[in-house]
Amino acid sequence: MQQPLLLLMLSGIATSNGAAPTIESDSTSVVITADDLSVVTPDKTWSFVAMATSAADLAKATQDTLDGMPGMDDFTKVVDDKVETVNVEIGAIADDLTKLSSNTAEFEGMFEAMSAKQEKDAATIADLLKANKLLTDGLTALQKEFKELAEATPSFTPAQCDALVEPDNGAVEYVGEHGDKVPVSVTVTFTCSDGFFPIKNDTEATCQHDGDAAKWSAPGKHPGCMACSVDCAMCADASVCDRCAANALLVDGKCVDTPGLTKETAASSCLEILKANPDAKSIGAGYWIKVPRMESRKMFCFMADWDSEYGGGWTMVGRGVGGNPDCWLQAGEEGCNAWSMWDTRKSFMYKDNTINGIPHTAIWYQGYGTIKASFYYESNSETGEGCQYGHATAASNACNCPHDTPDFEGDCPQGMLYEGHNGVGHWSEQENGEDVDGFLHSSIARGPWYMRNQDCEGRGCGGRNNCVGRSVGCNVGLYIR
Repeated sequence: MQQPLLLLMLSGIATSNGAAPTIESDSTSVVITADDLSVVTPDKTWSFVAMATSAADLAKATQDTLDGMPGMDDFTKVVDDKVETVNVEIGAIADDLTKLSSNTAEFEGMFEAMSAKQEKDAATIADLLKANKLLTDGLTALQKEFKELAEATPSFTPAQCDALVEPDNGAVEYVGEHGDKVPVSVTVTFTCSDGFFPIKNDTEATCQHDGDAAKWSAPGKHPGCMACSVDCAMCADASVCDRCAANALLVDGKCVDTPGLTKETAASSCLEILKANPDAKSIGAGYWIKVPRMESRKMFCFMADWDSEYGGGWTMVGRGVGGNPDCWLQAGEEGCNAWSMWDTRKSFMYKDNTINGIPHTAIWYQGYGTIKASFYYESNSETGEGCQYGHATAASNACNCPHDTPDFEGDCPQGMLYEGHNGVGHWSEQENGEDVDGFLHSSIARGPWYMRNQDCEGRGCGGRNNCVGRSVGCNVGLYIR
C-alpha cells in the first residue's frame, strides 16, 4: 500500500537536466529510470540512480535516502515563509482588485452620465440644426417673395426741381444740398455781380411740390441783371446807387466821378478835386495828390463840409500836436510819414519842395488848441510870388504878412523880421517898441512852433496869449489851397 505515496513523492523530483524520470510499475514492482536523478535540498544536492525490483526495496531505499538528507525542517520553514509571503501578496492583490472594482464602478457611473449628456447634447444639436434649416428655408422663401414684389412694384423717385441757370453777371445761391436736381424745400437767392442789379425785385425762390411733381416758386428763374449807373459798384436799382466804384464818390445815391480816389486818377490838388465834384467830402481815407517830380501820395483834403466859411479844398501839409512835436521838427524824414502819423495823432510836416510843388495861392496857418486863431498868407506857387514856405527860413515879407481871410483884401500889417522865427508869422512893432503878435512854425534854437496872440479879442484865445509846441494842447495846422 506504500507504492502510491512513493510515486507521488517521486513525481515531484526532476532530473538535473530538467527531464522528468520514467516510472514503471506493476503489482509487484516499481522501476524508476532516469539518466541523472537528483534531489536538491537547501544545503546539498543528492543524486542517485535506483533500480528496484520490488516495492519494499524501493521504499526502503527511499526512506534511507530521506533519512540521510539533513535540514528538512529548515526547508519546510522556508517553504512555509514563502507561502505566507505569497499569501500576503495575494491578499494585497485582492485588496487592489477590490479597490479597482470599486473605481471601475465609479468610472462606469461617470461614463454612463457622460454618455447620457452626449446623447442629450447630440439631440439638442440635432434640434438646432433642424431649426436652422427651417429658418434658412424661411429666409430663402422670404427673399424670393421680396424679389418678386420688387420686380412687380414700379420704382419711385421723389419729386425734384431742375437746377437753375445762372445769367450773365449773376449768380444763383442755394441754401441746401443739390446737384443737377434740387430736392423740395431747397431755397435759392438771386444775386448780381458788382455794378449790376436784379431786373426784378423777386430775388428768392423755393423748390416746392406741384402734385406728384415739383417746381420752383415765382419767379421760377433768375430775373437777370442790369448794369448800375456809371461808376456805381452796387445798387438796388438803376436810380439809386449803394456803393460807388473806386474812382467815384457817392452823392445822394448817385456816383460822381471824382479824381484823387485812386493813384491812377491822382489830382493836382484838393481844390481840383473839389472843383470836379463840389459834393466831395473830407474822407478819412484821404485823396491821391500828384506832386511834381515826385511819386503821387495820399494827403488829407478838407472840403466844404469841414470849411464851410471859405469853401474848402485845403490840403493839409503839416500838423503840430502839442506835447509831441518830434516829426514836426524832422520835416519829412524817415519814420515821420504824414500818412502814418495821421492815425496815431502825432505831429508831421512835409518837406518844403513837396509843399511848394503842389499848386496853391494861399497858405492857412491855424491854431486849434490852447490858442484858437486863423491867419492866411498869400502865395502863388506857380509864379513864385507871395509867400514861398520855408520850414527853416525866417518868416519875412509876404510870409510875415497875415490876413484874417483868404480873399486877402485890405492892407497887410507888414511885420518886422524876427531872426530865428521861421515859416510864417506876424511880428509887428508898436509905438512903445514892443513886438506884440507872433505866429511861428519854428522858434529859436530849433524848438517847435510857438504861438502868441497879444490881442485875444475875436480870436478865441481862451484867456491865454501864447503856447509852445512842447505843451499839451498847443495844436496847430498848416494847409495850402
